[in-house]
Amino acid sequence: MKNQNDEGALTDEELEQVVGGSPDMKNLFNNWRKHILKEDADTREEFAKDLCKLGGYDRMRQPVMDSDYPEVIKTGRGIKKTYNKHADRAFLDSLITIHWTDRMGSAKMLRASSKDELSCAAYLPGEVTTSTWGDYGFVVDGHITLLANDMNDVMSGAGQDYTLANPERTKSSGANKGVGISYRCVDYVDQIFVFDKEDWKPRIVKDSHWNEAFVDNWKITAVIAPKISHNYLTKTFHKKMNMPQVKILSPDQVGEL
Repeated sequence: MKNQNDEGALTDEELEQVVGGSPDMKNLFNNWRKHILKEDADTREEFAKDLCKLGGYDRMRQPVMDSDYPEVIKTGRGIKKTYNKHADRAFLDSLITIHWTDRMGSAKMLRASSKDELSCAAYLPGEVTTSTWGDYGFVVDGHITLLANDMNDVMSGAGQDYTLANPERTKSSGANKGVGISYRCVDYVDQIFVFDKEDWKPRIVKDSHWNEAFVDNWKITAVIAPKISHNYLTKTFHKKMNMPQVKILSPDQVGEL
């Protein structure tokens, strides 16, 4: 489905201004919106059909993260492959993705491999907020392999556990995240995954985004951190890692993203 925010296209708000108060124009606009919503529903229906054809998604599977990571990875592989077929890549590429963590987690991020899929919160441009998940936010640019409106609909688990579950694969190809909870394939006609802007309904808890994007082949473009850490992060990225392009921001500067 074509994203309404493509260059040269009008947003919904701009279109409403264009149609003005004319009843005929308003009817035209409403019919256009119905067409877009139907097209969006068709996308989710086609995804559900393709997932059913794969097999293995005929019943809901509860999370068994601690004991069955190979199965979690397998489940996620089929979902991500089918998702990639139907997702609006232009819309996904327009989003801002941030991995939130605490101070200890930020030290791990400095050593993390960009080949390992990363769990991130996703934001529309200009709508980034701080998070209750941690004081340190690593803004990354990469390939979104899956995006869910609610992280509880994927239950992906910790990245380090995937490394432990398949260390040999991790060495060569990186750690690929899986889906710890899967629904019946027919249930995915609901807005569980975000294929385009029409599906964008992120769960918000205490002003924090609780959606989840899997981001692969990522690179850090900015770090949000308390000012007490700015000097260390600046020296680390700009000098030690030779990455002067990485911005070091305070929490009150997230609006610049």
